[in-house]
Amino acid sequence: QKLTLGQVQAAIVDPASSRDAANRFGQQPSARSVVRFYGLNLGAEDFWDPRVREAALVSIDRPSVLEELPMAGFTADGVAGATTAGFRYGACDTACLYNPSESRSLLRDVGRAPTLTVVYATEDQAGVAREISSSLGRGGFRTEVVEVAPAQLPGMIADGSAEVFAFGWAAPAGSMDAVVPPLFASGSSLNVTRLVSVEVDDLLAEAAVTADDNARWDLLAQAHQAALAQWVLIPVAVAHNGLVQSPDIAPLAIRADGSLDPTSIG
Repeated sequence: QKLTLGQVQAAIVDPASSRDAANRFGQQPSARSVVRFYGLNLGAEDFWDPRVREAALVSIDRPSVLEELPMAGFTADGVAGATTAGFRYGACDTACLYNPSESRSLLRDVGRAPTLTVVYATEDQAGVAREISSSLGRGGFRTEVVEVAPAQLPGMIADGSAEVFAFGWAAPAGSMDAVVPPLFASGSSLNVTRLVSVEVDDLLAEAAVTADDNARWDLLAQAHQAALAQWVLIPVAVAHNGLVQSPDIAPLAIRADGSLDPTSIG
């Protein structure tokens, strides 16, 4: 609506709004599918014990979380959409099973129930953040929900103060090669959960020198599943959204998290 009223030059919108904009302004380019997830910061001391990470993940009622997503989407199975070349179903496996009683049992074994800081960086993520917090509460955790400016988030991940944080990924290319290595390789600047795994790194290294697409994608699928088995993130949703823009501006850049880069608007 703001686009049609001339109040904004561009927006990322749901498919229905994208079709309406195409009728009004002509065909518009589409953004890639965006996978929304919440990372567990392995740099935060609360998550050094894998039992705490497991407890956090099995606390999450993902269908309820999905209802709070502002855009049309469906439940994610990891950090890639099903249309991504090389995608394999089942990566999330037991990491996505909802079992709050198991979470409380794990926390009893640990002997403590940490207070987790749930961080989000844009207003449209508030509902999801609150539902994540509610789920964690049912699993036995205490939580604090914090909204921060987008520019603050990298520093908070680095210092461990953002323990559970909203993130998204729109792969720059349409295959698993553009998803798994950047998000899970040790030392990658985009490895926001700060996972360090010899098993994952070995699979990624083998994939990098494998020319056959199917063989390489099988290795990447194994690395994807091995990473998720470390209880490092909460897959929330795959959102199929479109980029709608006024016809009088130059093509726009899409950030890796699926949002618009305002600096690309001339």
